[in-house]
Amino acid sequence: MGRGTSKAILSLLVCALAGSASQAQFGKLKKSPEPPSEEVQQVLAWLPSDTETVVVANGPFSLPDLGTRDEETPGVESFFDLEENFEALPLGLFGFKGQILSSRLLGQKVAFAIEGARHFQITEGLGTAPFEGCSIAVFQRDVSDRAAAFLKDSAKRALPSEQIEDQKVAVFQAQLENDQWTFYVDFPKPTVALACTNRDYLREVLVRMRDSRGVTALPDNLPEWKYIDTHDQFWGLRHFTKPQPGSAPAAGASVEKPTEFDAGLNGDSPAYVPDDQPIGLTFRLDPSKSRTAVLTYFSGDKDIVHKLKDSELSGSGEPEPRALDVIFSEIAPGVVSIAYHLGGSPDSVNHFLVLLGTSLGHAIFI
Repeated sequence: MGRGTSKAILSLLVCALAGSASQAQFGKLKKSPEPPSEEVQQVLAWLPSDTETVVVANGPFSLPDLGTRDEETPGVESFFDLEENFEALPLGLFGFKGQILSSRLLGQKVAFAIEGARHFQITEGLGTAPFEGCSIAVFQRDVSDRAAAFLKDSAKRALPSEQIEDQKVAVFQAQLENDQWTFYVDFPKPTVALACTNRDYLREVLVRMRDSRGVTALPDNLPEWKYIDTHDQFWGLRHFTKPQPGSAPAAGASVEKPTEFDAGLNGDSPAYVPDDQPIGLTFRLDPSKSRTAVLTYFSGDKDIVHKLKDSELSGSGEPEPRALDVIFSEIAPGVVSIAYHLGGSPDSVNHFLVLLGTSLGHAIFI
């Protein structure tokens, strides 16, 4: 059934959070953030122009174990525990087929990791919603030896390789619940590894790596950029696009499979924000500065704060809402920050990361 793949992708949404916070800390950044580093700008330029979501982990850090933690997993006890959970967020696609790729790269020093994604879809059954995108890792050293070992050892489990642009790309298929996923793996530079779910997305990344001129993904005039500091250790951005037929909901948590959608949101389910004017959202966290994660939600609905407080983003449901201790701040009409302080409860941790993952497009249908 592709259980290893299921665990690896679901591990994007399982880890660490809960606690208390001071409202004065949150909302718009106290000062204008510095421009993104040259490396961040370069990698963002590789992404297709219609990319809807990016999730970033700034390094250096060792590539973590992408296996799913079980119910016995203790709560967050140190900055290391917390960081390792969030380092895995942009690297989830490396964990396909029982981590045959990530196990070869385990412990290698990552300078920068990013996931770009678009076209989130409804799953055929239960599990993680399919999407088009790539996990990209930029390493501090040449990993060509690891790449060669992976390609040799995984050859019997791969489909025939494909020539995409000027690259010989390894191709794999895996079953994730009722959906069959295809994974494309490439090492276009000695220090870069890609794991993608869509041939066309990968092709455009490779083209843009050679020449990134033209329209960029998530241009810097979007309002969301004012609420991100790209020098924070972990951050993400989603700018909602007009949903395609069968697209997945935009914000919320694990839900029963929906039957009707309104502007990409499930208007019938309490798990989603009933918003017909969604613009985007951001996420930021830097454990070296604070154990508080902040989501900032943007809407054309100037009274959206009231709907957000009644939505799953308030931390309602299981575990008990008080475990997440959510704080809302209306920064401006239609712009609301939602703060979640880090804590030690495994249940609240898992709950938060499901909220975060689904808000960024990675819905899980149950």
